[in-house]
Amino acid sequence: MESTDQKLREMKKILSTLQEHGRLYQDFAKTLEQYANETRTMKPLIGKPGETSLKDSWLVRAGLALIAFPDPTISDLVGSMLVTAGVIKHKTRKLTAADACCEFQSTVKTIHELAKDIRQK
Repeated sequence: MESTDQKLREMKKILSTLQEHGRLYQDFAKTLEQYANETRTMKPLIGKPGETSLKDSWLVRAGLALIAFPDPTISDLVGSMLVTAGVIKHKTRKLTAADACCEFQSTVKTIHELAKDIRQK
């Protein structure tokens, strides 16, 4: 009888431990899900380095192609409009952390070059 009571206590202890592990895993899963959601909202703000190039705009490329290979019709006008739309779209995009980093590096480089020019004179 005593061994049965002891086994029952051990099983209750194991069950309690498993329930605690289950709660910990649920908390971990919830925390991981919140982290993933926050990361998704931050992704557009971070941006990609080198994404600021105007030559990557398909509007600008299409407009330049229309201007470079003119048709006797109104391709110059349409091409100019596409180039203008591409430039406006590029200028009005949101600032990202990658843009700020690139701009900071460019500014530091310019300051170093100016300091070097001042020391040489």
